[in-house]
Amino acid sequence: MLRSSIVVTFITLLGSALGFIVQLILAHRFGAGTDVDTYLFAISWPTFVAGMVSAFLSYVAIPELVSRERNADIQRDYFMTSLAVIGGFSILILIAGIGLGSLQLASLPADSVIREHPARNSLVRLGWLICASQIVQAYLLSTLHARRRHISSATLGLLPYVGMICLTATLSSQIGVTSIALGMLLGSVAAALLAGACLRGQFTDNAPRRWLWRDVRTLFATAPYAAVALSCFSIYAVVDAYWAPRAGEGVLASLGYAQRLIIAIGNLAVAGPSAILVPRITDLARHGDPAALRSFLRKTVLIVAAAATVFALPLAVLPDLLVRLMFARGNFNAHDVANVASTLAHMTPGMVCMLISVISLRALFCLPGAEKVAAVLGAAWGVLYFAASALWMHGGATGLANAYSVAWMMICAAMVTILFKKAGGDAHGRATASV
Repeated sequence: MLRSSIVVTFITLLGSALGFIVQLILAHRFGAGTDVDTYLFAISWPTFVAGMVSAFLSYVAIPELVSRERNADIQRDYFMTSLAVIGGFSILILIAGIGLGSLQLASLPADSVIREHPARNSLVRLGWLICASQIVQAYLLSTLHARRRHISSATLGLLPYVGMICLTATLSSQIGVTSIALGMLLGSVAAALLAGACLRGQFTDNAPRRWLWRDVRTLFATAPYAAVALSCFSIYAVVDAYWAPRAGEGVLASLGYAQRLIIAIGNLAVAGPSAILVPRITDLARHGDPAALRSFLRKTVLIVAAAATVFALPLAVLPDLLVRLMFARGNFNAHDVANVASTLAHMTPGMVCMLISVISLRALFCLPGAEKVAAVLGAAWGVLYFAASALWMHGGATGLANAYSVAWMMICAAMVTILFKKAGGDAHGRATASV
């Protein structure tokens, strides 16, 4: 178990490194202008949908699969039934993407330069193909985790990055920014196919003896709460895609580079606590000891806040130096450096609060009956960010970065307050009832 944890942690860090390499290649080949604006706009809506569904599968669906592992036949039947449902859902998403893609393009302001980009339509179509493939990939990789194939799952999760790096490095001169989207699609499809091949040997029979439609329907009835709760970690792409083109050319690109740096570096701050502390929170919640639970939660939040602050300080204090060292080459010019650096510096307060919210939301999911309040918090962040972006969009990328930070500060305060309230009151209620 310890060896697997260490290896998976290393692979996760490798994934962050590969994601960073993708950003370096993107910056070198295309800078921070219209090409990157168009690419990020095209994948914004599909990324949001895929992110919500994938997070739901990780948080909710896979524990259901694990709970059936005592009976191999039932687990196999449940897996095959849920895979059929998810596969069907992905096909529906792909079909709906035709209409959603048109709506997505219609959301652009009339004077947006993205409307004139020659690859805009093909990139949007590729975006919805990526969405459908990533949903299936997410379920299969999560199932590998459920079957204790942690290293295989983590390794296959690197393939989309590998695809983006290889195709952008080799085809960008021929097909432009489309190469990175095509690389992501091929990597996601390859990961799904190889995961499916790995799972063939994990079940006693490929064909289910019976379809467990009722069980799967019950599971997906709870999906809206989990999906809305987790939307706060992916809806920023949709909000940025709406307001950034209205704020000016290159604004979406600057936000994109800054966001991806924050996510890559933020993973270093929360990867350990997520893997180590959350199981302990689950145990304390089950034992019904509110004092011990609150004490542990207090330490957890402080640890994550301290780690997040340590990682955020260089981004806030030396953003120009960091961005220049990382990106200032090829088509990424001094103007791009200044814009991304300013955006990054103004997003760092939001980064700290976002990372605290990540661990707080995970802890909230450990407490029974917290789904509805988690959904309200997740939806509230999207509303706050959209409203704040409307107020500050005239400040360009820096203004939208301020909106990002303000929204996370408000939701973080609310999330931590509610977490401790439920950990004290609800745990105390459960303990009293058990007596």
